[in-house]
Amino acid sequence: MVLYRLPILIFTMGIVYIFIVPPEPFFLNMLFKLIPMLLIVIYSFRKLPYKKSSIHSFIPIGLLFGMVGNATSHLPAIALLTFLLGHLFFTAGLITKWKWTTKRFIITFPLIVYGLIIGYVLLQLPHNQSHSSIVILFLYTIALFIMSYATIMSGNIWAMMSSSLWMIASSISAWNLFIAPIQLVEPLIVLIYYAAQFSMAHSLSMFENNKMIIW
Repeated sequence: MVLYRLPILIFTMGIVYIFIVPPEPFFLNMLFKLIPMLLIVIYSFRKLPYKKSSIHSFIPIGLLFGMVGNATSHLPAIALLTFLLGHLFFTAGLITKWKWTTKRFIITFPLIVYGLIIGYVLLQLPHNQSHSSIVILFLYTIALFIMSYATIMSGNIWAMMSSSLWMIASSISAWNLFIAPIQLVEPLIVLIYYAAQFSMAHSLSMFENNKMIIW
């Protein structure tokens, strides 16, 4: 039971923030929003194996950037830029575990198709949108797809789950910001973000001696 105490606490605090904490005052709301993220960062350090490699440094740094991104979610351009930096750290670590196999390459096909669809949607955005926001969104999307490709090539199922959740959350967020509002978008995105960050943190121990690596 001790092993599951911190994940249960992360889940509980996430539910408290999403369903109980009021939107005002802002400081209180932001404090409860960041508590699950802080717990996830702590969890990532507890998942570090005895024998570490560079990925065990890059991913916790990426999680810290993700925490800052959540803290600046009320400033979309800054949040996107911060998440972009976080994904670059994730990618830098995942590339060190890159291993080519035919099965992994085949699994990237749906990712490529999805990327083409997202690229087409971005090109159709109204011209009255902020140029800087669209540029940051475009760079963020590229970084996210490179990270997703790297997670597949690493073969780590938890890292792959994390990148998939990031893609889902980012797609919902972009649609809400640039195309059409979505009801209850804030709790939905935050819930997916928490799950994505937790999955990436949990993947850390699986990179030791190729544990839980598939294919």
